[in-house]
Amino acid sequence: MTAAEQDQDLAAGRARSKFRMLGAYPTEVHSDYREHTIDALGTIMGLRTIQSATEEALDAVVRAARADGHSWQNIANQLGISKQAAHTKYSGPPVNYWHTPTERSGK
Repeated sequence: MTAAEQDQDLAAGRARSKFRMLGAYPTEVHSDYREHTIDALGTIMGLRTIQSATEEALDAVVRAARADGHSWQNIANQLGISKQAAHTKYSGPPVNYWHTPTERSGK
């Protein structure tokens, strides 16, 4: 197994783990948020966790695609973004998406 495949498997395992942990978060957001603030906040937290897991898995898969020889243009087409945007986002060192933006920037 290549290093890129190992990274992809690790990211996918983390994503599956986070999705299992979300079993308790509400599946419905109520329109009267004042009565259901805890449900709405729980949903926000759950969605941020899903977003982080998805971003980390996507980062690993893009790196694996590059390691397999796929062009930035082909990857960008699959992501629905420009070649430049794909290169800018994914060509640097891997990002730990489990941290908040403040933690990532070091502020």
